[in-house]
Amino acid sequence: MSNEFDLETAISACVTEKSRKRPVYWKHSPIYWPALSSQQAAREIPLKYVTDKVDITILSPDEWGEFLARLYHRKYQQRELSEPPQIPTSDPLALCAKLDITAYVRTYNHETYLVLPGYRQYLTTLLSGDDFRYRHPQILTLGLGALSIEADISLATHVISSVEILIGESLHILQYLINDEQLLSQLGLEHVSLLTQSIITAGASLSLEASFPVSLCVGLGLVLVSIASSIWETDRKTIFSQAMIDKMSELVMSEAE
Repeated sequence: MSNEFDLETAISACVTEKSRKRPVYWKHSPIYWPALSSQQAAREIPLKYVTDKVDITILSPDEWGEFLARLYHRKYQQRELSEPPQIPTSDPLALCAKLDITAYVRTYNHETYLVLPGYRQYLTTLLSGDDFRYRHPQILTLGLGALSIEADISLATHVISSVEILIGESLHILQYLINDEQLLSQLGLEHVSLLTQSIITAGASLSLEASFPVSLCVGLGLVLVSIASSIWETDRKTIFSQAMIDKMSELVMSEAE
């Protein structure tokens, strides 16, 4: 009988179950828990990014209203018009289209939130406005790691899905937005069904500032890890990678006992 099966279907079906001593499957190959003698050995399992990281910005109604108004006003000033036109803040997608900005909207409690691919190109404009700057904006890094096997039969932790989120006032609805499988797919994330199932497992802790970061094992050799960092942090990838290494080593050692 062939070992091949659909990875995402198999893991999604039991991602919320308690981890068990069983083979871990990744790339259709069976991987068994290693016989590691120490925590240090578990921590030395190498970490590899096997998909591109996705960057996004999430803006509340007040934040996107001020942000788009600044961009729109700047565009019309460049055209040397005598005065800027009325800004259609009730329709952010129409305004984004005029500004040649790719954007998505999601409605929560009758409020419209704007989701933008990327954040670095918008950061200076956002920080020049009061509505965003005074909301203590931060960057949240969220990623899913899978215990995997290399061609030489050595173990590795593969980061199979990761996202950096620039966020301010919208932190309280974060879980709702990143539970949206269609939105995550549109933004270019990979292994979306696994990621959303893991987010569901994390539950409300992703919506509570006091509980961030989140670090948990979601079964079958998968770990979900997140960090919160200042927008001025320059070593964010190293901090996140270390958090992922720590959590995977914890999972490996607990299953090897």
